[in-house]
Amino acid sequence: MRSIAAEAFGVGFLIRADDDLADQVVAILPPGHTSLPHPSGGLPAFTVGHGPAGSVRVHHEGELLTEAADAEGALATLDARLRTVIATGAPGMVFVHAGVAGHADRAIVLPAASMAGKTELVAALLRAGATYFSDEFAVLDPEGRVHPYPRPLSIRERGTRRATRTPAAALEAPTGAGPAPVAVIAATRYAPGGAWRPARRSPADGALLLLAHAGQVRAHPERVLETVHRAARDAVVLEGPRGEAGDAAPALLELLR
Repeated sequence: MRSIAAEAFGVGFLIRADDDLADQVVAILPPGHTSLPHPSGGLPAFTVGHGPAGSVRVHHEGELLTEAADAEGALATLDARLRTVIATGAPGMVFVHAGVAGHADRAIVLPAASMAGKTELVAALLRAGATYFSDEFAVLDPEGRVHPYPRPLSIRERGTRRATRTPAAALEAPTGAGPAPVAVIAATRYAPGGAWRPARRSPADGALLLLAHAGQVRAHPERVLETVHRAARDAVVLEGPRGEAGDAAPALLELLR
């Protein structure tokens, strides 16, 4: 087996993978990770190896997470658990489940649950000229600025869970290089045939929208609350359903311009 030790956002982890699976494991490591050539003990530990009849198993701290028919399915489970480990353990940072795009050194944050259409809207923003930050997390520092988490966009076929991993470069979009203040918070969900006529909300409402999708609230409630309030204090906050992402994206970018 091959040992892969790395750190992302201050959280270290160790993955032991069968040799023929190791390169595929490296390909799904979190964005911004750095290798740990001399890992210390006590890191969250994963194993990825073959089971019977060609299956692939993933264990976390000895617990079987999945036994999938192929490596793609198994590594999707590993990817999801790694993201959870980092989002809940990153010291000093708050991870909010959201899409993020930027323009003119400011950011649009789209807090939403899975299947709400946030990746579709992020992709539309990129096609309209925005910079890519994330389709998964708004990573907020103690000052409330959002940092890039630029994993490939997971663009789903509408109405299904089937997704294609698409780099921002494939959409001819640049990737954010550093933190940016939050200028717009837009809570929206795709509604077939709908129009983008959002209601204006207060910064306090914006903080609550971020809080509803933050992953560390139970462990660090005071820190998370302070961070989301700082992120939302100067933001334009919008809430409401939308129709096609291509119609909403230019209106959101216009707020930054």
